[in-house]
Amino acid sequence: YYEPWTYDYQNLFNAPEGSDQPTAEPISMIDGEKIDVQAGPNWDDDLGGSPIYAENDPNLAGLTEQQRLQLSSVERLVFFYLPRICNHCLNPCCVASCPSGALYKRGEDGIVLINQDRCRAWRSCVSACLYKKTYFNW
Repeated sequence: YYEPWTYDYQNLFNAPEGSDQPTAEPISMIDGEKIDVQAGPNWDDDLGGSPIYAENDPNLAGLTEQQRLQLSSVERLVFFYLPRICNHCLNPCCVASCPSGALYKRGEDGIVLINQDRCRAWRSCVSACLYKKTYFNW
């Protein structure tokens, strides 16, 4: 679950023209192999696309036909933003990468925090995080 990964962005550029959106599949940063996504924190992202896609979602194969129809009803779809939680690493790369020193690890409990007044939005912490937990609020 915590294997560092990146995405196959070339698939987005080299995908043949079609009626559906190409995707960037996750690739392991350890061995370079494609990661078979069974489930994850955002397994239900495609439910927001349309009832057509949600109705045929393979992740919902265990549901009855009636449950699928209820789930894919546009009126019943609810969306909210759930941030990915920081791992509070022992030796955090994000803290080391911040040129303004806005990120710091609190001494008493090891929590990684951001001083919003010192942050200059260089976003080097976003690219430094091995677990893709750091994000930038636009």
